[in-house]
Amino acid sequence: VSHLDQLTFILRYVSPEGHSQERFLKFLPIESHTGEALCEFVLKVLGEMNIDIANCREQCYDNAANMSGVYKGLQARIKEVNALVEWVPCAAHTLNLVGVNSVNCCFETADFFQFVQNLFNFCSKSTARWNIVTAGLKPNANKRIETLKSLSNTRWAAHADATQAICISYANIQKSLRTIVHDTNHNAATRNEARSLDKKMDKLETAFMCTVWHFILQRFEKASVALQAVELDLCKAVDLVRSLRDYIGGLRDQFDRFESQAKELSPTVSQVPPLQRWSSQRDTKSPQVYFWWWLIDYLLKWIAGMLHMITSTTLLAS
Repeated sequence: VSHLDQLTFILRYVSPEGHSQERFLKFLPIESHTGEALCEFVLKVLGEMNIDIANCREQCYDNAANMSGVYKGLQARIKEVNALVEWVPCAAHTLNLVGVNSVNCCFETADFFQFVQNLFNFCSKSTARWNIVTAGLKPNANKRIETLKSLSNTRWAAHADATQAICISYANIQKSLRTIVHDTNHNAATRNEARSLDKKMDKLETAFMCTVWHFILQRFEKASVALQAVELDLCKAVDLVRSLRDYIGGLRDQFDRFESQAKELSPTVSQVPPLQRWSSQRDTKSPQVYFWWWLIDYLLKWIAGMLHMITSTTLLAS
């Protein structure tokens, strides 16, 4: 199986009526990822389509160094050809990067998403197991069954879908796992793994993380969709990111609320306070200090960096 890297080529322009339009032109196979090589590819395609780079006023890419680098990145190379082409960081890509980095902000978060992936892997490897679990799932607000989802290393929205599926049917998933545990038609290894996943879901810590991340990721998903709207301008993008920042900041004092909601996910969830794996030096501190505030502050730091980047571009463009 061959692997081919491709550059997605999209043009954004303003129609005679003053409406923003976007058109996908082509996938551009690339063999080199340097800013210089990418610039050559872009200019070649524009030339083949008789599109004059002199009429371009904006370029928008993700935050990879070979794209956004101020000296050797693609955006810098394009500016050498046309100094009027300002680089605008892709807000949706940047927000996705915020989410991807937040997974590794602390042990509890990384451990939770590892559980989410393990649960999907266990169920999806067997048609019988998948059918047992799927049969007990609940429909979402749109009356559609939310099946278990796999995570993605690049698409943060996949985390939102995966977490929502578990949060909606938390208790029912546990019942399905226990059905597998007590079904002697399954081998010992399968039943043991089902028992391990069930015990993981019994922990208030897991239920708490599921509730919190479901709540946060749904807001991230809405912001991401809004940031990809064709008619979006830089000022609206700034307002959206500021709104997300204020929203996340407002969660700082909501620890008890999420803990109460977590206890209601399943009747078997432990009522013991979560997050007890602190060292002896930390035992005198509450979970809010070493996990909750850390998580919120970490997200706020990344969102602030994103806001600064977009705001700087907006001021430059104005």
